[in-house]
Amino acid sequence: MSTPKIPEDLIKALIACSENLIVVAESLKACAEVPETKKKEATKEDPAPEKAVTTATTVTEEKPEIKVPTFEEVRKTLAGISSQDDGKYKSQVKDLVGKYSSTGTLKGVPEESYAALVAEAEEIINA
Repeated sequence: MSTPKIPEDLIKALIACSENLIVVAESLKACAEVPETKKKEATKEDPAPEKAVTTATTVTEEKPEIKVPTFEEVRKTLAGISSQDDGKYKSQVKDLVGKYSSTGTLKGVPEESYAALVAEAEEIINA
């Protein structure tokens, strides 16, 4: 029996998805670890007098920390999305880069916008 041939664009899409899952998993792991560390530090210090302050601080610190992707991670994600379905999303990804970039290129996108850019790009394929 011969093994069925898997289309290359499907393989690329799976690779892009797995890279995105790794980023999400690392973010979730970081979010889960941070509050526990802060709670341990808070209980080691004098808990009685500063209980109200510690509670208020813990509430604000429990906001999930969003991992800012690197330039290379953004590039890989956008390239993967652009190449899916024979380049079906290429123009939409290019428009998104233009929306976030001062120069119209990925290099012109500020680092603080990387996460939002990736999120919007992933919405394109999920729509």
